[in-house]
Amino acid sequence: MSSEKQQLPKPKRRWFQLRLRTLLVLVTLVCIALSIYKPLMLHRKAVRLINRNIGGFANIPHPNELFYDGGGSDDGAIIQVGLVKIALLGSFPEGGSLGFIPITGDSTYPEQSGNTSVNGYNYFSYSYAEGQAECLFYEFPFLCTKRTIQINDQSFDIATPTVVLVDSNHKILYTYSR
Repeated sequence: MSSEKQQLPKPKRRWFQLRLRTLLVLVTLVCIALSIYKPLMLHRKAVRLINRNIGGFANIPHPNELFYDGGGSDDGAIIQVGLVKIALLGSFPEGGSLGFIPITGDSTYPEQSGNTSVNGYNYFSYSYAEGQAECLFYEFPFLCTKRTIQINDQSFDIATPTVVLVDSNHKILYTYSR
């Protein structure tokens, strides 16, 4: 028998047999796709929210007050103070409020106000004294001064269009500004 004529039978490869290199490439591609997906979706949501018009506006705002407009729905709640929009992700009771937040108070004792629904749910409340207002929007706390909004340890200028996405644990997920 000649050696050229004698060939070993080729093993039948099954569909699940992969080379190690192929498996490494597939796992790498899946990991890259999964790592890009969440930030990309958050970025798209931020861009959609920054272009969304909430509805209320003030023609001539008082220099010692900040105009706010906010509301909630099944897919989230959003409040705009100046040009900063804070978007709370999750499901919230339908409703909202708009008005002015006083940011100057000579009193060291905080003065309080807010908006509640017909059934008594408090959508937005604030207390102000000594040039700042502590606000609660759907139980989410933030601090307003004449030029900034402070959320946790981050400060945002109210003159810069910004969207801040916040999860249900009051953690900032993503910040987008132009």
